[in-house]
Amino acid sequence: MSDRLAIQKNFAERLDVYSKTGLDVRATTPEDVALIRDLIDMGLALTGSANNAPGFLKDPGQHELLDTSINAVSTAVSNLDQLEQKLKADRPQDRSLSPSDRTRIVGIIDSIAEALKQESFIGRAAPIIARREMERRLGAVAEETRKAREESDRELKQFERETIERLRIDLQSHFRKQIEELASAQTALQKELKAVEKNAGKFDDNLRKTVTDLEKRLTDRVEIVRGSVGELAASDEKVRAVVASQVSASMEEVGAVREHVAELDARSSAQQKELAKRVDSLAERTSAEAQTYLAHVIEPPLKRISELENSGGKIIEELNHLKEVFTQLRAPATVAKYAQRFRDDASLARNHAAIFLCFGVAALVASGAMAIVIHVALRPPDHAATAELAFYGTTKLFLFALLATSVAVCVHGFRKSTHNAVVNEHRANALDSFVAFSEATPIGSLEQKALLMEAAKLIYEHRSTGFDSGEKYDASKLSEIVEKLLLKRSE
Repeated sequence: MSDRLAIQKNFAERLDVYSKTGLDVRATTPEDVALIRDLIDMGLALTGSANNAPGFLKDPGQHELLDTSINAVSTAVSNLDQLEQKLKADRPQDRSLSPSDRTRIVGIIDSIAEALKQESFIGRAAPIIARREMERRLGAVAEETRKAREESDRELKQFERETIERLRIDLQSHFRKQIEELASAQTALQKELKAVEKNAGKFDDNLRKTVTDLEKRLTDRVEIVRGSVGELAASDEKVRAVVASQVSASMEEVGAVREHVAELDARSSAQQKELAKRVDSLAERTSAEAQTYLAHVIEPPLKRISELENSGGKIIEELNHLKEVFTQLRAPATVAKYAQRFRDDASLARNHAAIFLCFGVAALVASGAMAIVIHVALRPPDHAATAELAFYGTTKLFLFALLATSVAVCVHGFRKSTHNAVVNEHRANALDSFVAFSEATPIGSLEQKALLMEAAKLIYEHRSTGFDSGEKYDASKLSEIVEKLLLKRSE
């Protein structure tokens, strides 16, 4: 047992040294890191696994040594992970291992295997297995590296060939297009030059023809203008002769007209004097006849009209007096009619209040019954989910809210109807009191008008009945209007 303990301790020390110094090997690839991790795991299995070393852990003193080995392996694995992260940068100098590095790694593995050789459960096959595994893994890594390099070189050459071919084709097509465009541009330019030369010749011919036509037109127009000037000169002489003859004839006619006007002026003066005399005599005669007509024909009807106006005013005053008397006599009957109307409204409001009361009691009873039914029928299961509990809760809340709203509406309708019934009964009593008092007072007296004003106040002022919600109505303006109407009628 002491020999085994010494071997195990020696292996743990070697493993600890490897974990600290084995990582100093330069240029390790990710595949090499995985290989070293596998070797460390294999050494841990050979030294500390209960499956591969049955009976080795029976001695309680081996636990401390096993913990030391596990800690050393954990440190090595952590360092290897850090190295693997650094190697992800893919540096060119880390592509492969040198022969000296391989020899060093193999020597470390041989020393670990030699330390384990004395254990009976390992056998002499451990160094051979480790060496073969190391050689196999190193050979596989070298082969993969060689294949990767060959594949990379092949892909690079293929890419270079494809790139050069693509550039050659692109340049050829580009040059061909440029040559075709230049040829087409040259052809178009030649066509345009020919067209310009042809158009220039045509333009010169057209210009000469246009100038010739313009000269002919100008010559013709000059001749026409000269002929027109001659004709205008001859016409001017003729016009002057005609105008002179017409002016002399017109002067003779003007002299004859002046003489005729003078004769007419003399005649009109004589006729005006005679007409003035006739008008004066006719005015004197008409004035006398008008005075006689007014005295005998117009004055009697005017007197009759004034008499009728006086009698009409008296009749209107009597009619107004009769109207007031009739209104005052009709007032009690009208008040009694409105009192009966208020009484009918009060009865109708009482009926509505009774209906609302019945519905409210029914809704209240239904609420109690529904509460019992809901409590029994809508009981959630013992192990119900949150969604089911929410469904049952919202359903109960909705039903209770519906029944509570129905009861509130019935109570509100009962209070309003009862309030209206009491108010209408109060108004009917006020009007009946007015009729009773007005019969005991003279018609049209101030006492009757005061009673009417008080009755109006009692009808339209707000009275608390215990069933209303405290709303108030200001009847002072209406009372002022009634008072002004009564005072105006008394005047």
